[in-house]
Amino acid sequence: MERHIQTIVAGVVVAILIWVGATLNTATQQTARLEERLSSLFREVQMLREQLGNQYTRHDAERDLSIVRARLEDQQRRLERLESKLSRVP
Repeated sequence: MERHIQTIVAGVVVAILIWVGATLNTATQQTARLEERLSSLFREVQMLREQLGNQYTRHDAERDLSIVRARLEDQQRRLERLESKLSRVP
């Protein structure tokens, strides 16, 4: 009788060990997949940060527009001076 109980207990222990091993193997595979996905997402975030850093921002556009307007005003003043000099020539 004791021998039968030991056999049953050993069978249950083996079944539990097989289940734990299979679960551990599945968890390991899922972890590897998640690590790969995380790595891929990290690379994508880095790429997006680089693209964002290379973008022409509104601030850049406003600064450039201000420079162009200042140059245009300067050219307008020069043109007005030249026109006034030409109008004085007999």
